[in-house]
Amino acid sequence: MKLIAAVLCLTAVNCSASDISGKWTGQGEWSYHGSGDHCYMSLSFEEGEDYLVRKGGYFDCSAVGMEIEPARYKKQGARLLDQDGEVIGSYENNVIRIKEPDTDNLEIFTTITISGLHFDYYEVWQKKDGTEIYNIRGRLFNSGDGILSSGAAIGSYTVA
Repeated sequence: MKLIAAVLCLTAVNCSASDISGKWTGQGEWSYHGSGDHCYMSLSFEEGEDYLVRKGGYFDCSAVGMEIEPARYKKQGARLLDQDGEVIGSYENNVIRIKEPDTDNLEIFTTITISGLHFDYYEVWQKKDGTEIYNIRGRLFNSGDGILSSGAAIGSYTVA
C-alpha cells in the first residue's frame, strides 16, 4: 500500500513581512480622464535586506502599452532612496510608495499594497498643479517563485 503524506510548512513563511521578490502577473485598468482600457500587467521584483529592485515589466492596455523600466532602490529603515541617495518613497507595513519624476511638469505616484501572494497596484500620473492625467489600477499575483526562492519549505511528499 502506498501512503502519501503531505506536510505543509507554511509557518516557515513570514507572513507579517511580505517579500515582493518574483514575477507578478494580473489585470487592471488604465484610465484617462474617466475612460479606461483593460490591461494585462506583469512586473518583476527582487528584494534584499537593504535594497529593492524593480526588474521591469509591461502593461498591455488595448490601445496603449507601457514598458516598466528597471529601477534600483536602497532601503534605509522605512525609506526608499534612489541611486543619488534622494528619498523617493517608503516601504513599510507591506506598502511601497514611490514618487518618480517624469518631466519638469509631471510626476508619477505609485502605491503597491502587498497581501500574501497578490498585491494591489495603483499609479497616478499628475501635473505639478495637481491635474490628474492617467490612473492605472490592477491586482497582480505571484506564482510563488518569490516565496520558493526565499528558502521557505512549502511542502514535502513521501511515498511508502
